[in-house]
Amino acid sequence: MVNRQADPVRKGWWALDVASHIDLALSGIYEWRIGEHSLYVGKSKRLRQRINEYPNNIRKMLVGAPYRRGKQTAYRNIHHELRRAHDDLMDVTVSILENCETSQLNEREQHWIAVRKSEAERGGPRVLNGTSSKPEFKERKDMLIKEDFETELHARFQRATERGAGSVDINSGELHRSLGGYPSAKHQMPTCCTVMNDACRASDEIVATPPSGKGASLTIRYQLPR
Repeated sequence: MVNRQADPVRKGWWALDVASHIDLALSGIYEWRIGEHSLYVGKSKRLRQRINEYPNNIRKMLVGAPYRRGKQTAYRNIHHELRRAHDDLMDVTVSILENCETSQLNEREQHWIAVRKSEAERGGPRVLNGTSSKPEFKERKDMLIKEDFETELHARFQRATERGAGSVDINSGELHRSLGGYPSAKHQMPTCCTVMNDACRASDEIVATPPSGKGASLTIRYQLPR
């Protein structure tokens, strides 16, 4: 096993589509499209900076880092959707719908959201604006046990194998959060890390190890198939 730091994000997992008349240094309206099934419309005073925040948030999710300090469970639905798209090798594109004055950002964002929702009613992609995260990201009331983590871990192996991946990176913090119960006073992080370590083979790589040995930053690259 090799202990080394590595970027968990796949290279080229998203594409930027910018028309020649668009200036990314200015304010405007942008749109993320995930495959053919969903989209998200947003606004920003600085388009380039805002767009780059999304891939950085996916990177933080993959290593179990909080969205922002003191807001460990605050990732929004668009972040979870982009994370799933990254893991499932789906096509992801962000485009700029228009540049506009900062005073018009709210009005133009609502205009485009209304346009996309109208298209969705006619069979177009689902609009993620205003939707909440899936229940799987909400905290469960019951206490997790070893078998819960084992089941989810092997399910991820199976999904990654089915999509043709040669390896899959699993982070303990994200794995625990996906099942619920973390962060909380009754978290089962030591059990989660034990399950991950028990599944680790000689050909796998320990990408990141928490100082305590069992924490939310544990990340292992498992070789596939298992």
